[in-house]
Amino acid sequence: MRWQDGRVFSDDGDIVGMIQDGDSVATLMRMADEHRPQCEWEASVAGEEAGEPAWTPAEARLQSAGRTFAVLRRLDYNVWDAWLHPAAAGGEAAGVRVTRNSVSYEMAFAAVFRAIGAAMPADFATVYAGEQPDPASFVSASGLGMPLESRLPMSYERHLIRTTYGVQAMWLHDSGQTGGINSREGVQLASVDDGTSLAALIQMADEYRSMTGWAICPEGERMDPELTVQKNAEVDLCWGMGGGAYFAALHRLADGTWDAWLTPSHVPVRRREEPTELLTPAGVSYEMALAAIFRTMGDDMPTGFGLNYLDKRITPGLPGPAQA
Repeated sequence: MRWQDGRVFSDDGDIVGMIQDGDSVATLMRMADEHRPQCEWEASVAGEEAGEPAWTPAEARLQSAGRTFAVLRRLDYNVWDAWLHPAAAGGEAAGVRVTRNSVSYEMAFAAVFRAIGAAMPADFATVYAGEQPDPASFVSASGLGMPLESRLPMSYERHLIRTTYGVQAMWLHDSGQTGGINSREGVQLASVDDGTSLAALIQMADEYRSMTGWAICPEGERMDPELTVQKNAEVDLCWGMGGGAYFAALHRLADGTWDAWLTPSHVPVRRREEPTELLTPAGVSYEMALAAIFRTMGDDMPTGFGLNYLDKRITPGLPGPAQA
């Protein structure tokens, strides 16, 4: 936050919030926006407001009894946040964000599941929404239009504030995974000194935006919002953020529905176990299969988990993916 006289060391001002390792520039922007109405020095700046995006982000709306109780929203390719929509006075939908930073689709759904707890409906529907992006709105650095299989708009969710243990320093980091703090990929953009303004962080991110390749998106997922959800043949939920040993697996069946399996051990292990416990007697939606895993895991469910997306062919008539 910039103080009234622009100095770094000023006793006049409120603390916006404690910055955590892995917070994105977008998270800092939200914190500043939430504090803005309380700031007596606030003054609008001409041209400060961002224009409306050229497209509507894809959403997955979780509905029960005809009411949307949660929404997962794509921020850019494979990067999501999660919102609850409890019934408010007068019947309006009051949105409550339950993810601090952007996460994978599955982690966003897990945040909804944890927030609702025992009130999570046993049966619910998922409605995918969103507008098709306009290919003409995407322009490369050379000024030429970019192909359909190219980029989605890049969000500030992938630019993370990183700290080093034992060192009084911060960096702005470009994340190549899903905006989580455990990203192993990325490029250090610039050091962040004490007193660096939010505007300076945004400028750093903007200068690097045209060079990053993290927002590459397949053509099909750009044109059909429902395909923004992982539609591979198998998705493994792993103990570690980097993959490896997994504790559950979801298989896409021939009719497009899913089943869910757990491994014999429900506690962290280093060895790779084959899933043996079927949780869904019949095929269900992807989100219902995830919910079955979360319910069965209970307190053993890790707060953070990794994912392996496997693209195996489905053999018609068989209950699961054929072996590659």
